[in-house]
Amino acid sequence: MNNKCQAVRLPKEPQISTPEVFIRKQRAEVILSARPKDWSAYLASHPIASEEFMEGVEDLPVREREQSGI
Repeated sequence: MNNKCQAVRLPKEPQISTPEVFIRKQRAEVILSARPKDWSAYLASHPIASEEFMEGVEDLPVREREQSGI
C-alpha cells in the first residue's frame, strides 16, 4: 500500500446491487452504502464541515495570469 488508496474485497453476501457506492467515515467506522440519487436529505442531516475546519487558514492572494499570444 502506498498510503494513497486502499482496496477492499467484500464477500458476495453483503453485495450492494448498485453501480456506485457512497463511502463515509463515522468515528472509527468506514461505511459503504448505495449512492443516493438525491443528496438533499443527507446534506440536511449532516454538517458539511466543522466550525473549526477553516479556522486559521488565510486566503491566498489572487494572482494575475499572463496573457497568452494564442
